[in-house]
Amino acid sequence: MPLPTEQFKAQARKAGWTLSWRLQAAVAGFFALFIAALGVLLLSSAPWFGVLAFVVSAGIVAYAFRRIGVGRHRDVICPNCGGRGEVLLIQQSYQFHCSRCDQTADTGISTTGA
Repeated sequence: MPLPTEQFKAQARKAGWTLSWRLQAAVAGFFALFIAALGVLLLSSAPWFGVLAFVVSAGIVAYAFRRIGVGRHRDVICPNCGGRGEVLLIQQSYQFHCSRCDQTADTGISTTGA
């Protein structure tokens, strides 16, 4: 099995983020709702700031949809062969593995929390 390149290791760290997509969606949703609520409060006193808050909130939602919808699939593409890799749990550590070029690298995420 060939040793993983630096580019493959970097892609493995990006692939680790695909594990927490639900948490990313929840945080982005909460943040967007908070800013939208702030916009509602600002509409009566400073209408332009309220409108700006709504635009920022919509931007956060659009970014979250794009990051979760496209980024989750893009982050598991192998940089060496272009095949779709997978994130596997191997001995309490998540590993990014490409079966086509047979490389494996650590994502930097473990189940032990250490």
